[in-house]
Amino acid sequence: EASRLDWELVMAYKAIGQLQPPLKLSMWDFGGQTAFMLFHHLFLSRYGVYLAAFNLEWLSGRASAEEKAAALEMLRFWLTSIYLHTSQAGVQKQVPVLLVGTHKDTCADLAEHQAISDLLYHTFSQSPFWPSIEPFHTAEVPTGRGKLWMFPVDNTVGAEDRVVREVMATVERVLEREEYVRRKVPRQWLSLFDALREDARTAISLAELLELASTHGLPSSSERTLRAEVDLFARLLSGLGFILYHPHVPALANLIVLNPVDFLIGPGSMLVCDHRMHHLPQHEQARTSLPQLWQRMHKGVLDTQLLPLLWSNHPQHLLHLQALMVKYAVMVPLLGSESASAGPQAPVRFLVPSLIPDKASRVEEGRKLTSFVLFGLKRETREWERQRRVELGEVAKEGFLPHGIFSRIVAVCHQWMQVTTGCSEEDLCMGKDWAVFSYGAAHRFGLTLCMEAACIRVDLAVSNPQRVLEKLSEQIAEVLAQTMRGLGCCLAVPSDGGARSQGYADYTGELLMLYGDNGLVAREEQGQPVMVAGHVLDCPALRSRFHPFLPPKGLLPSYHVFLSYRWATMDSWLAEAVFTLLSQEVVHDVPVQPFLDRRRLEVGSNFQKDFVVALARSLIVVPLLSHSALERMHANQSGAKEDSVLLEWTLALELLHSQRLHKCVPVMLGPELQAPDPATGCLVADLFAAPGGPAQLPDVVCRPVVEQVRSFLGQLDPPAQPSEQLALRTVRGAVTALSKHLGITAWDPKASHGGRHVSAEHAKEASKSRLVRHTVKTITDCLHSLPPDLLHPSSLPHSLPPAAPSLGESAEARCRRAEREVMGAEKSGGLSGRVKELEVMLFGSAQEGSLMARLDAIMLEVDRPARSESPQHQHPTQQHHAQQPLAREQGREGGGGQVEGGRGGGAGGSGCCRVA
Repeated sequence: EASRLDWELVMAYKAIGQLQPPLKLSMWDFGGQTAFMLFHHLFLSRYGVYLAAFNLEWLSGRASAEEKAAALEMLRFWLTSIYLHTSQAGVQKQVPVLLVGTHKDTCADLAEHQAISDLLYHTFSQSPFWPSIEPFHTAEVPTGRGKLWMFPVDNTVGAEDRVVREVMATVERVLEREEYVRRKVPRQWLSLFDALREDARTAISLAELLELASTHGLPSSSERTLRAEVDLFARLLSGLGFILYHPHVPALANLIVLNPVDFLIGPGSMLVCDHRMHHLPQHEQARTSLPQLWQRMHKGVLDTQLLPLLWSNHPQHLLHLQALMVKYAVMVPLLGSESASAGPQAPVRFLVPSLIPDKASRVEEGRKLTSFVLFGLKRETREWERQRRVELGEVAKEGFLPHGIFSRIVAVCHQWMQVTTGCSEEDLCMGKDWAVFSYGAAHRFGLTLCMEAACIRVDLAVSNPQRVLEKLSEQIAEVLAQTMRGLGCCLAVPSDGGARSQGYADYTGELLMLYGDNGLVAREEQGQPVMVAGHVLDCPALRSRFHPFLPPKGLLPSYHVFLSYRWATMDSWLAEAVFTLLSQEVVHDVPVQPFLDRRRLEVGSNFQKDFVVALARSLIVVPLLSHSALERMHANQSGAKEDSVLLEWTLALELLHSQRLHKCVPVMLGPELQAPDPATGCLVADLFAAPGGPAQLPDVVCRPVVEQVRSFLGQLDPPAQPSEQLALRTVRGAVTALSKHLGITAWDPKASHGGRHVSAEHAKEASKSRLVRHTVKTITDCLHSLPPDLLHPSSLPHSLPPAAPSLGESAEARCRRAEREVMGAEKSGGLSGRVKELEVMLFGSAQEGSLMARLDAIMLEVDRPARSESPQHQHPTQQHHAQQPLAREQGREGGGGQVEGGRGGGAGGSGCCRVA
């Protein structure tokens, strides 16, 4: 066998120093149309080398200042886009980029090349993307050989041009030093990858991939199952951009897209391209076969009857493509007449924001206030937040607002409006670069795209815009997290207060950051003055000028409804939507005041104190008994772990027992289904029939919760007597007790749309909308059943607990603190008013008897007369100490953290290409 070896080839490889397999490269050309930029986040990845091409003539001495500015702006856009999509947090190394100047045959002067290189350096060298630029070290310059910051090529002769060959060599050289190129994978993976590359189909099912993987030797290790290793394999290829794999999207979890360009970009651009420039046979067939629907599509409304014609190359994947387009917010289901009750021929339509034509803006109708959402690379937005202010003119220079972001924001805003307000196609109020929405009937606002200023202007037709701006900020952050993680945004308000009568269409002045550590909200809460337009504003002046944008101080005196939920995706969404709609309701001529922690708690406030106060001040409690909420409780087998949701629910049961709370309306949600039930349209399964339901909860008493609830009840004014069941109530018993109240079962067809939909996306949106409205109607009906006088603020409870002990503080430490406070109170004469508070500090400890004796001894020694003070004299002091904050408990977590006490949810001419 050895004699058959090619020893010359072996020696050649040995001379190289290692056996290095040849690179296989593929080149992708990115379209220059704005519509195609919707998909950049899918294909601008860390894994590749980028060539940013430009015409040398655009930057030559013969070009006008306007032409040079346009060319530099085009380059800035592409280079920033590449940086935005490929940079990684905590990783300094950037993806390699080559600037390639074409048309060297008409711009051959070496001095011109040097001048263009210098212009590029002076224009971009301070930009964050500049370290990624690969220089041309062996370029021809006026003095011989030297360095240029671009590769000037004659693209009429191809590889005959020496610089074209240098470009190819540089691409290979920089790729060979990339870690992902040298990454070792099991040889079975390479075999499977080759098989996929040879497959002519654009997509296959996950089952087909599993079957193919088994024929190529997977799993490669006995430590993994076939499914687990195929999942790793698919995730790697998806990250590299070779395939598309979305295991966490129910409608796409079983789909493997082998050719992402053909599968997604083709159909996507078929929808959103400029049909005047790109009129393909599919477009012509759609135009002639369904002319009215074709015209409607160019108004931004797509009827699904057009899709088989437009996507005729993918007839078996129409539903998959719909799901992908909805996932990436290219289009949004339009609700209205598509339900089964409207008949089998009812139209099923989508809103496609990028197709909406230009028309006269209506955003300023009824405008009362204006704010701005500023966009830029995170380095820039963090600097704006650090400085607390920025001129809008500076944002235009330093900021960055990619194409496609605005249409995505319009899409998610429309989705939320459909849930919270309800709207039909006739209610759409939007143009190419503006849109008007209502989050509830009383919260109308307009968005205007200001590309030149890298911002979106928000015109508000409400006097109290906090809820709109908070929700809008969350939605924009969600869009960026899904598509452009490297992009930052800030919500800012004009320094004059945002209420000038002439509007802010031409505004270029100072903006102040609203949120963040240095924003107006934080500064006002901290009592810090703020420099505004060269003048220092103290807190009263700050609130006077910006009060519409600042949240109210403290809790309200009373609430009608308390929403109790675990921070999880479905639960948080439902609680937020119900809160929004309830806030618009009026019952017995009284506006409904719901409590939702994310909308009512002050930044920096004590969570446990405030939730106890709010719950004690409410009439109705609405616990979301969901599968997600119970997951953490299942892990509490010993009953020793603290759980904030269980604490809320146990306290609610005690307040119901003592008649401090009047009603309980539980909303019961089983595990979320991958897709709505085709028969009922329900989003969730039966909570009680699903694995992990209430019947499987630990039948143990959670002692930390019992002790805290007992303490909180004793702090109410007047104190509430604990029920006999409190000390015996188990985790399972608490949930079971709440579920016995007449409430909402989300798997009941009454809480869904109650029929079939042609589109899974429409079914999901319709089900969500119906569930929210059914929940709100049930709660308002419950409020209507109460005596009208009870709903008036003066009739609601105003119990305010005094300060309570820290959860993690030992009894001995509490006693020492009590001793210090007693001794300190001797001089102030306030000891008698602190008796009850200090007793509470010792309540429930194992050494309570001996410690209370010590407390009594201290009190007898230092302030014996105070023990006989009258209640009239004690009351003001008790009131004073009732305002002291609780010790800070372990905080809430947002979905899946490890803090035990939190609420966590459980577990054309642009010319850019990528060489991968």
